[in-house]
Amino acid sequence: MNEFIEERARLVRLLADKADPFTKVRLLKLAERYDDQLGLRSKTVRQSKIPIGLPVCTENLSAGVVVVKST
Repeated sequence: MNEFIEERARLVRLLADKADPFTKVRLLKLAERYDDQLGLRSKTVRQSKIPIGLPVCTENLSAGVVVVKST
């Protein structure tokens, strides 16, 4: 059964490489669910949606200013 799920995850990722951006996101999430079934991702990775400590870019288009803040 694990081989079937591994193959499905691989196929879904191949399809995602060729898909439009919206579909790509959905396919990659599906591949993550397959990884979860196989126990390939830790609980911590599944729970964290936003990386901690990465800069956040905010734009003020009217002033032509880009501000980068560290979280």
